[in-house]
Amino acid sequence: MLSENRFTQNPHIMQAVKFILIGVSSAVIYLGISYILYHMVHLGLIVSNVIAFVISVTNGFIWNSQWTFKGLGSKRREEMYIKFFAVNIIGFLFNQMIMAGMALLITRHLPSETNRLSGPVWLMSNLIATAGAFFWNFTANKLWTFKKEAEPEQKAN
Repeated sequence: MLSENRFTQNPHIMQAVKFILIGVSSAVIYLGISYILYHMVHLGLIVSNVIAFVISVTNGFIWNSQWTFKGLGSKRREEMYIKFFAVNIIGFLFNQMIMAGMALLITRHLPSETNRLSGPVWLMSNLIATAGAFFWNFTANKLWTFKKEAEPEQKAN
């Protein structure tokens, strides 16, 4: 019981847990939209992933700014969204490189219009890539996007 209190009372651990929970919901949104666009609508892999990325990042920003990092960061939501989006673009590039590497490792081919990934390969590659990008996204958003603003110093009279 005592260790449970220490765990739940540590704000850094609780931020990470909240970020993970929101990340899971955003990953489900990303995977669902990407799967539908890639496997059912037959859009290209990158186009499907970019559309899914924009929607899932917006979901993540809304929830993280209202719950995980509530009250932290710049007061201007537009500025925070731009920072959040920039961090996640880098995370998305990591994600895509990891996904392509996994696909290459498993199938010995890079995905293309003529070499589409099967459902299980697509899912496994995406899950591993998403987990890999998590560490960058959390750290960069905590330290930059939602960085606690310094208290203004009061001048001595």
